[in-house]
Amino acid sequence: MNVLTVRKSNLGLLAYLASALVLFALVVRPSLEGSSGLRVTADSGTFLALVAALAANPEQLISIGANYLGPFLILRLTQSDHLAVALLNGGLFLLSYLVVVKSFDLHRPRFVALLCLNPMLGISLLSVNKEILAFASAGFMASYLAGGRRWLLAAALSLSILARWQMTLVILIALLVRSRLNPFVRHRALTLALMVGAISVLYPPVLRVHLAAGLESQFTASQFASTAGLTGLFSAIQDNYGYFIVVVPKVLLSYFGNLLRLFDFVVRPDRIDYSDVYNNIVVLGHQVCMAGVCLLALRRRRLTLASDNVFFIAVYSVVFAISVLISYRYFFPIYLLVCIELCRRRQDLEQGSDAASAVARVGGGSGSASASPA
Repeated sequence: MNVLTVRKSNLGLLAYLASALVLFALVVRPSLEGSSGLRVTADSGTFLALVAALAANPEQLISIGANYLGPFLILRLTQSDHLAVALLNGGLFLLSYLVVVKSFDLHRPRFVALLCLNPMLGISLLSVNKEILAFASAGFMASYLAGGRRWLLAAALSLSILARWQMTLVILIALLVRSRLNPFVRHRALTLALMVGAISVLYPPVLRVHLAAGLESQFTASQFASTAGLTGLFSAIQDNYGYFIVVVPKVLLSYFGNLLRLFDFVVRPDRIDYSDVYNNIVVLGHQVCMAGVCLLALRRRRLTLASDNVFFIAVYSVVFAISVLISYRYFFPIYLLVCIELCRRRQDLEQGSDAASAVARVGGGSGSASASPA
């Protein structure tokens, strides 16, 4: 029965990838070539336009405000061929999927179905972008946390460098707070609270100064409008040592903030720009899926800090929420991690909890590990 289930999930995944290639030929490629008038991707056009300039000025590949290294290398490797990019992305996705399903005892058909439902994954497979790199990095990191194999950590770090420097920082912080260097390693909720407190104190005098150039370049008027002024309010509070006040609202907004736009389709459909497929279908569809899996995971009590995955989700969210910019796609890797937790079989959950307790005992001395609900 297990073999049959695995075969069904694999067939479903192959059917999904085949459908994605059809979508690529009919919709994505014409959009990238500028012949359809549709905006289907996020920054693919920007990366394609900048590849020559970045080759001449490699010092601009990585900065606080932008990281072009991953997309640049992908485009150079594929010679900017759209189909080659899609095939490379598909291969990276399959590799990360295989690593995850070998590291966790998952209900595979459910896991594949949840992944395939999210339109952001589909678009990420079909064009040059950072999301597929971040997705794969999260998959390798989750697998490392489950099994401890160092090559998985090396892969996660390498992919994070190609995606976003913030993700590299998240991985390093996650390793630090799980190590003996953290005197509160057995108390994950306290560790998170101390992280938030430290950021609250350090952001105005230290972090804000170093991040200002990168943040201001992205702080657009449309960001204020799209969040009903909340972005500006959160920024003002954060600038005055109030990160601990805004961190939870900012995380929730990053996870689910675009859901309010569903009302526009009902109340003001004439104001929807249907040519902007990415924002009105891909991002919105992603957040609908995100809300669904989070609600199911909460209902089944899968989101507890006893899980290494959930603790990593919490660290990721706290670090990425520092940014002034509310960017929904930056939190796309969280979807994969929640899906893993939702699809883990009970025996796998118990083994993961035992492993987390063992890590806590090694890091913090004798005694049992304590964890609080997320």
